[in-house]
Amino acid sequence: MKTTIAGWLRRLAEWLDPTIVAEVPADPALAVARVLVHVAESLPHTGAYKRAKVMIALMAQFPQRRRRELSMCIEQALVEQR
Repeated sequence: MKTTIAGWLRRLAEWLDPTIVAEVPADPALAVARVLVHVAESLPHTGAYKRAKVMIALMAQFPQRRRRELSMCIEQALVEQR
C-alpha cells in the first residue's frame, strides 16, 4: 500500500484530534450517488424512474465518466442503503 503525504497528514490529524477529521470520499461520483439515491427514495414513482433520474443527474455532474461507471456507483449506493 502506497502512503501519500495526504494520508500521513490525515493520520497525524486523527492522532492530534480525532473529532475534526472528516472522511474524504475515494470516489466523488459515489458520494454524489449516495445523496441522489437517498433523495430519490422520497419520489412517489417506481424504481426504474428513480434510477433514470439519478443517472441523468450523475451524467450532468460527471460528463467525463462512462455510463457503466456511474451505473456501478448507483448500484453500490443502493446496496449500502439497504
